[in-house]
Amino acid sequence: MILFSIAILLLSFIDLFLSWSVEQSLFQSSTTLPDIRIYVHGLISLFLFVGLWIAYAVAKTPRLKQIFHVWFMAAILNLALVPVRLLFITNQQQVAAFEILTFAIFASILIFIHQRHPVTFLAEKNLKGGVWGIYVMLGGLALIPWVLWGALGSLDDTLLYLVEGVFWGLLFVEIIYPSLFQYTQTPAREISRGDFFLDGWAVLLFMVLTTNAVALNGIQPLMLIVLTAAAWLLTSMAILGRGDAQKSRIGIGALSGLLLVLPLLWYDADELSLVIGSAPGEVIEWAFRSAWTSMGVMLFFVILSVAYVKVADKIRLNIKMNLIFTGVAVAVVAAIYFLWGQPGFFGDKIFIVMKQQADLSQVNQIQNVDERRAAVYQLLVQTADSSQQDLRQQLDRWHASYTPYYLVNAIEVEAGPYRTMILQHRSDVDRILQSPELRPLHSTVPVTNTDEVNQPVTPTWNMKMIKVDEVHDELAVTGKGIVIGQTDSGVDGYHPEVKDTYRGRDGSGDYDWLDPWNHSIYPTDAGGHGTATLALITGKNLGVAPDAQWIGCVNLARNLGNPAKYLNCMQFMLAPYPQSGNAFTDGVPAKGANIVNNSWGCPEVEGCDARVFSNAVAAMEDAGIFMSVA
Repeated sequence: MILFSIAILLLSFIDLFLSWSVEQSLFQSSTTLPDIRIYVHGLISLFLFVGLWIAYAVAKTPRLKQIFHVWFMAAILNLALVPVRLLFITNQQQVAAFEILTFAIFASILIFIHQRHPVTFLAEKNLKGGVWGIYVMLGGLALIPWVLWGALGSLDDTLLYLVEGVFWGLLFVEIIYPSLFQYTQTPAREISRGDFFLDGWAVLLFMVLTTNAVALNGIQPLMLIVLTAAAWLLTSMAILGRGDAQKSRIGIGALSGLLLVLPLLWYDADELSLVIGSAPGEVIEWAFRSAWTSMGVMLFFVILSVAYVKVADKIRLNIKMNLIFTGVAVAVVAAIYFLWGQPGFFGDKIFIVMKQQADLSQVNQIQNVDERRAAVYQLLVQTADSSQQDLRQQLDRWHASYTPYYLVNAIEVEAGPYRTMILQHRSDVDRILQSPELRPLHSTVPVTNTDEVNQPVTPTWNMKMIKVDEVHDELAVTGKGIVIGQTDSGVDGYHPEVKDTYRGRDGSGDYDWLDPWNHSIYPTDAGGHGTATLALITGKNLGVAPDAQWIGCVNLARNLGNPAKYLNCMQFMLAPYPQSGNAFTDGVPAKGANIVNNSWGCPEVEGCDARVFSNAVAAMEDAGIFMSVA
């Protein structure tokens, strides 16, 4: 058994690490790298299946046969979930639906088999009272760090993962009890610490294999931490409730389901990508804090169980005490969630691209640049207003929250799968893209605004290589009279390189700064990338155009964008509007940028396709705006 344990751990960790690495690469470079996860997981799952089937068949002792049977069931689950790797890494709802279907079918087959071939067990102890209040209390304690530091997704996401937890709990007890616990933890049998550790080890490797089967797209480390601790906790609880095994099955099934979906419920797997969540104070830090704390809570109870293993199954609470334990657990979790957590639902949105797009073919005949820009803005707005009218009325009837766009004739909507399916079949809709949103953090990522830094006072080597100093000195071209539009992670408005050329430095920021993510009123930059790129353009000592003014917009929040936020900023560059204004009615094209700097891309993981901004870029060019893309 030792060799098989080592093999299971080694192969599972190889599979988990390779899958996680591929997913991280795919998230950062979208479709440029091949997705080999299905081949890796398929081969390893097949190897585990064959090896554990042989081990189960040749096992000599009943105890070994029971343990290998549990692991063999997990190997079957791994094989059954191989096809889920065909789904794109951001299709989390489809992944959850596939896993629910797999759990349901697997559990149904096992229930049918167990009904046809029931196992006869020794009679249960006739003890008064129960321990379900303790089960609820332990679930509440394990839940607290997630409730405190995490945030739920959409209502649809939450319900979907809760359903997944229910079916996983059903499958868990249909595997663990008939295959293991109902042999090794019969009420008449004296339980030793050796029995506890052997059962716990069997469940531990079962949970490792489960993580290997179920966890995808960055969630693997969190689920591994939680489920390895859960293995020992659930074994302890089975001993605690073995005097009433039928009721114990319900409690253990419910808790196992909750523990499986904790990371899925409270953290968006997309945000666990290193490119988004690895900075100090970011989501990965909070997610691991939740997982390790939850693990510590569970292991503390396990240690108590080991110390009192011989009397654990004699503990019984009357109904009043069970209700008190339950009430206190629910009240504490609810209080923490609503008072110190991030209450609410924070799901992704959809981006609806309309079939009708504005025809700007006539605007190029307008010679005056200001008049042409105004004509482009007016025609774009008119087209969007008229063609979106019927769709907006439908969304209003649904009381759905939405934001219309004109630069691309589109609408961003808060809608679940059912409404998305309805909208896809509208005759005026061209296609629907995803528009991922970020869930709130327990505390905001620290932003450092720079007042004094050591900066060069003469042109740097890279500027000399492209002869910027000669252009400044000999041609006297320094960007004066030009407005640069910066769309990126933001701009540090206090940075000495760029603070003096911000057009809104003496005003309210209206028409000069827009932050559709965090709604800051003065230029700020959480990531630093936007400040760095702008300094190369308008920097006092580093820039190619030090006398140009700039206006800015945040289209990347914590290194994530989406089609809607990118368009927010592009529209602002075409026709800026007050920070509390309306892009359709308050835009002033005359205040727009002459050149827009874009040092970003919108890959599939952010919801974009190759065509989404083609009309927007063409419209900006028709308006006389130079789009610089790096």
